[in-house]
Amino acid sequence: MKHASKDRALSVDRSQSDVRPCVSTVTLPIVTLMPNVPGLRSCYAKVERLVYVGRMFDKIRLHAAGRLPAPYVPNLGKGFDGRGCSFLRVDYADLQAQVLAGVDDNAVLAWAWRKSGRRSDEACEV
Repeated sequence: MKHASKDRALSVDRSQSDVRPCVSTVTLPIVTLMPNVPGLRSCYAKVERLVYVGRMFDKIRLHAAGRLPAPYVPNLGKGFDGRGCSFLRVDYADLQAQVLAGVDDNAVLAWAWRKSGRRSDEACEV
């Protein structure tokens, strides 16, 4: 392809052009919003220094009471629940048993810390 010299302007005959406007089609995934559940905390609500674990504890309690909507059930112990358990270094079934024993959230975390050791402030911020 020849480049126009600095002295000549490049002209294009648009009447014969195959140039078409650039149109992009984007297909977005269908996002299903989870239902609002009374008694289910925001994932940002903290228990001690940790976000999300309170929500996980709420889901365990709501499920046991038969008040957790069906869309939440397949992910119990997986996804963020699984990541939370990995961070706490406890098995989900053991955590579930502690939550359902009727103790408060701080007591459940105290159990996890005794079982696997406390995390640093830095680890809790990440």
